[in-house]
Amino acid sequence: MLAIELLILVALIAYLGYPIYRPESALYTGILEGDEYHKLLYRKDTSLLTIKDLEFEFETGKIDEEDYLQLKNRYEADAIKLMKEIDSYKKASESEGAKVTAMKSESAVKKFCSACGNKLETSAKFCSSCGTKVS
Repeated sequence: MLAIELLILVALIAYLGYPIYRPESALYTGILEGDEYHKLLYRKDTSLLTIKDLEFEFETGKIDEEDYLQLKNRYEADAIKLMKEIDSYKKASESEGAKVTAMKSESAVKKFCSACGNKLETSAKFCSSCGTKVS
């Protein structure tokens, strides 16, 4: 009887302890699977939340002023760096979108032949009707 109880206890401990000791938690895995922009946002939010936690810990007297200032400066610098990376990522995405829009509008201009008015394919170099070179 004692052996069965020990076996059940070991199984219960293993079942409850598995989430703690497994190599990757579900939260961490979800972060790794996101795109770069969302990873930056997550890291920025984490830095800002850490700063708030530090302020609370300092106000309640759990950490001294020297440690508080040192940690706060480090996390603020990290958050600022991440915000700059996010801004540059947004600017790169916007300029990429502008390039795509420009390419679409450029192809829209080349839809008709200037000599005969025939409708052209977007990749055409010459008019299929009159043979005029598309510029």
